[in-house]
Amino acid sequence: MCSRCVGLVVVAMVVYPGGPLLDPSVTGYSFVQNFVSDLAMTVTHGSQSNHLGAGLFVAGFALSALSLMACATAFVGLHSSSPRARHFARAAGFRAYIGEGIT
Repeated sequence: MCSRCVGLVVVAMVVYPGGPLLDPSVTGYSFVQNFVSDLAMTVTHGSQSNHLGAGLFVAGFALSALSLMACATAFVGLHSSSPRARHFARAAGFRAYIGEGIT
């Protein structure tokens, strides 16, 4: 599942048409000059359309969020067998849901 998330973000990097903020005339995505969040922009710094790349980027991060939520749910289920551990597991699961929601 993680490889699909990373794959979608990599494809978004490949199809990104614009350049970095400091030099919008450059074409393509530069890993060292662009921010990762630039991939989510529907219009690049050079005023080019990036709807496809933004869609791929958002899909990759949404898939990542769903995967982390499923992992947190499984963690709570696995560690809720004893009454003492149940409270800690639920607190950790709740924190994971909140942390994923904030990001």
